[in-house]
Amino acid sequence: MITKTFTFHRVFPGIMTNSDIYENYRILLNLVMEGKNPIALFLGKSGDGKSYTMTGKYSEKKKKYINSEENGLLLRFPKDIAAFAFNNLSLKLKIIPIEFWSNKFFAIKGD
Repeated sequence: MITKTFTFHRVFPGIMTNSDIYENYRILLNLVMEGKNPIALFLGKSGDGKSYTMTGKYSEKKKKYINSEENGLLLRFPKDIAAFAFNNLSLKLKIIPIEFWSNKFFAIKGD
């Protein structure tokens, strides 16, 4: 029998808000500014809130993300990166959000 051990940097309790989680992942911005390629990996069973953490509230009626304190990481990171890039015009950035579900990869597409 093969045994695998997994190590996690952090496990978030269900009571944390997207703002709380973003503050924990803000260190990734520093890595981007240093020219590194960080990655954030979110694992959990269906319904745990992974997509919500990445995107935040989405209004089906308005067909857009609702600007709120619960914006997901994909809506928060670009704002902070843009603020840095404004003062550092040599920054080249490419964000590729993907989702792995049911043994398949899917690109998370925005507008």
